Amino acid sequence: VVFILLEVHPRVAIGNLKLMSDRNPNFALFSPRDSRIPRIRIPMGNCPKNFIKEAARYENVLFLAKITFWSDVRFALGKECIFTIDPLTARDLDDAVSCKELKNGNLEIGVHISDVTFFLEEGTPLDDVVSKKATSIYLVDNVRASVF
Repeated sequence: VVFILLEVHPRVAIGNLKLMSDRNPNFALFSPRDSRIPRIRIPMGNCPKNFIKEAARYENVLFLAKITFWSDVRFALGKECIFTIDPLTARDLDDAVSCKELKNGNLEIGVHISDVTFFLEEGTPLDDVVSKKATSIYLVDNVRASVF
């Protein structure tokens, strides 16, 4: 390598957020589910506002984090506060929300719903197999599978 024009760390990961072991008030520790991705220090400003006081509430919540810089071999530096809203009983984690405070003090709320059909071409053998599978129907008190 002669020259690095632009350092890019486009990796994103899903994982859990917890307090740093030394209780550092400036960062939270993001532990990715994928062990090939390093643990990421997340600035507290990118965490839920009540995270320091109520970290236990977020133990089973999955977050999405993005590596923004990585110079320390132990931890990368990252951001994004996106978290799943699927219940603990969900079979798939495909719905999420995000919240970001704007410069004018307003909040920007993002709703993230995955659309797996985006990756599926109509008329392919995979489309044929999937069309014969079940889909989940969420009712008030339970989840039912329905075959079309």
